[in-house]
Formats: sequence, C-alpha cells, structure tokens
Amino acid sequence: MPSTTIRHQGAQPAAPPTTWPCVATVLDLDAASLSEVDELCPPHDGRLSFSDVHEPAALLNYYFGSGERWLMVRIDGATVQGWLETRYDGGQRSWWMEIDA
Repeated sequence: MPSTTIRHQGAQPAAPPTTWPCVATVLDLDAASLSEVDELCPPHDGRLSFSDVHEPAALLNYYFGSGERWLMVRIDGATVQGWLETRYDGGQRSWWMEIDA
C-alpha cells in the first residue's frame, strides 16, 4: 500500500467566527436604530430572515405608517442594504430583508 507524507504548512490566519444565531440591528436610511433582531443563519438566496424582532412596533410603523421599505441591517460591524418584507400567517408575523445585490 502506498504511503503519503503529510506536510504541515505555517499558521493560517483565522477569520473571526460569526456564531449563529446572532443579534443584528435594523437601521433606517438615516442610520437610526429601529430594532434589534435575532438572525438564525447567514443570508441565503438573497434573503436575510429575522427570527425575532425586539421592537416589532417600530418596524410596523416604518413599513405601514411611513410607507418605507428600504433599510439597512448591521451585523458584526458590516452593513447590508435591502428591502424590508413582512407576512402575517397563522397568527404570527414574519420579517425578512431582500438584500440588494
């Protein structure tokens, strides 16, 4: 049976890990905080899903009262922009952001 030598390379730089779920901050276009939200996982298929909204009244007012949908989300110091979306189904409101690519 042939054998293979394993060569160890020098130390590899470590990227800071993001632990999911994590807390993110939803911001309006003036970078004012609307609510903190819990994120279950990284963005998938252009969508960032919110598992729990800490201040749902603020998002409801932004979405329905002001008629605004364009916002920003700050996660681990990085900011992404997109469209706020919501749906009421089965007695529960769900929120997510469609990320602007």
